[in-house]
Amino acid sequence: MRTRSATPGEGATVDRSPRWRRVLPTAAVIGAAALTGSAGAPFLGQRAATAMGPGLGPATVTGAPAPDRERPHSDRYTDKGDGTWMGAWGVAGDPGWHGTRHRDGAESKKRTDKKEKYTTVPCDSDALIAAITAANAAGGGRLSLAEKCRYTLTINLDGNGLPEILAPIKIRGNGATIVRAANAEAFRIVTVGIGGDLELRDLRIKGGQSEGDGGGIFVEAGGRLRLDHVTMADNISTGDDGDGGGIANEGQSTIVHSTITQNISANDGGGVHNDGNGSVTIKKSVIAKNQAGDTGGGVENDGAAIKIAYSVVHGNNAVDDGGGVYTCAGVTTISRTVVSDNHAGDTSGGVGHEVGVSGHMTDVTIRRNTAGTTGGGIAVEGDGSTVTVADSKIVENNAVAGAGGGVWIEDDDSGNEVTIRRTTISRNQATSAGATGGGIYNGTNTTMALNNTRVIDNLANTAPGGIDNRGTITVAGKVVIVGNRPTNCAGSPNPVPTCAG
Repeated sequence: MRTRSATPGEGATVDRSPRWRRVLPTAAVIGAAALTGSAGAPFLGQRAATAMGPGLGPATVTGAPAPDRERPHSDRYTDKGDGTWMGAWGVAGDPGWHGTRHRDGAESKKRTDKKEKYTTVPCDSDALIAAITAANAAGGGRLSLAEKCRYTLTINLDGNGLPEILAPIKIRGNGATIVRAANAEAFRIVTVGIGGDLELRDLRIKGGQSEGDGGGIFVEAGGRLRLDHVTMADNISTGDDGDGGGIANEGQSTIVHSTITQNISANDGGGVHNDGNGSVTIKKSVIAKNQAGDTGGGVENDGAAIKIAYSVVHGNNAVDDGGGVYTCAGVTTISRTVVSDNHAGDTSGGVGHEVGVSGHMTDVTIRRNTAGTTGGGIAVEGDGSTVTVADSKIVENNAVAGAGGGVWIEDDDSGNEVTIRRTTISRNQATSAGATGGGIYNGTNTTMALNNTRVIDNLANTAPGGIDNRGTITVAGKVVIVGNRPTNCAGSPNPVPTCAG
C-alpha cells in the first residue's frame, strides 16, 4: 500500500471479417451488491465502495486497427455474467489461432491427454483433497475431475481449501467448479509452494477469500502455475497485504484462454498481482471487472515482468492508480490487446507506470478509460521510466479533473523517456477547469519522441488542447497535429515542432 498525492498538469484543478468465434469459459455473477455492498465494502472500505466508477455493467469492447494498417482488428467483450470474449483478430491475430482448432488450445490438449494417464476423482471434495495429497506424496500426478461437478470446500487447511501443491500436478477439470462454501471460514482455494507445478485446465475457481495475498491462488517463489481455459471468479484478498484478488504470483504463472473476473483485492492487483522476482504471461484471455482497493484494478506488476498479448483488459477499477494495468516495478509488455472502459480514482485510467519502470505497448487499443484526475489513457508517474507505444490507438479516454486526456507524463526532476510511433491519439479529453493537453501532457524534464503519429480531435478546457509540452518533444516522419480544441499546441510553454495553431 502506498500513499501519494496526485500531481496534475500545471493549471489543472484537482478535486482529489470474422473467421472464427471463440467463447471462453463462463462463471457466475457476484452481482452489484457483492461488489460494492456486503462483499466489497468490508474489505475495501467506504472509500473504495464510493470510488469504484463505471465498468461494472454490461459493456462492449470494440478494437480498431493501428493507423498505418488496413487489416481487421476487432473484438468485442460481451457480458454474459462473467465475461465472454468473441471477435476476429484477422491477420492481426496469432496465425495459429483460428477457431477451436489452434496449436495451443483444446484440440491439441485432447490429443496430449490420450497419451497421458489420469486418475479419476469422484465428485466429492474429500476425494479431491485425498487425490492431491497422494499426488504430492508420489512426487506428482494427473487428476481428472468428474464432469461439471461442483467441489465445495468447507475446511481450512492452513489458509487453503486444498493441500499446498508441492510437486508437478495436472488437473483436468472437465467443466468442474472448485468453490469455497459460502458459510465456511475464510481461506484461499490453493497455494503453489516451492517445487510445486500446477496445471489447471477446463475448470472454474470461485469464492476464495484470503487474509493476505491471493484470494483464489497464491504462487510462491519457486512455484509454477499454468491456467488453460480456466475461469477465476469472485475471489477476494483482504488485509493490509491483500494483493491479487484472483491470483498473487511470486513464481512463474502462465494464463491462456482464460477469464479472470469479478475478483477483489483490498490492496493492489484486483485480478492478478505479480511480485518479487515473479513473472506472469497472459495470452488470449480476458481480465474484466476486477477491483483493487489501491492500484492496478485489472493487473499490477510489482515483480520482474508481465507480458499480456491477444487479450482484453476491460471494465476494471482501482481506487487509486491504474484502472486497467499498473506497473510499479520491472518490465510490462502489452501487445495486440484491448484496454478499455477501465477506471482509476486518481491517475492512469487505462495503463499506468510508476517510478523507474519499463513499459512497452505494441498494437494496443486504449479506449474509453477514465481517470479521476490525470492521464485518462496512459500515465507515467515519477521519474526514470522508459515507455514505448507503437502501432496503437489511444482514443476516447477522459481525465476527469486534470491534464492529459490521452497521455499524461508527470512533471519531475530526473526525466522520463517516452516514444510514440505510428499511433493515433484522438478524441480524448481533459475538460475540468484549467485542464490542458486533451491529447498529450508532456511533463517537465521528459523527452518525448513522436514518429509518424497523429494527434487529432482532442479537447481540453484550456489551451493547448492537442499537446501541452513542458519538456522536450522531437518529431520524425509524418506527424499530424490538427483539429484539437481550443488549440493544437498554441499556449504550450515549450514548442512542439511542426505543430501550428
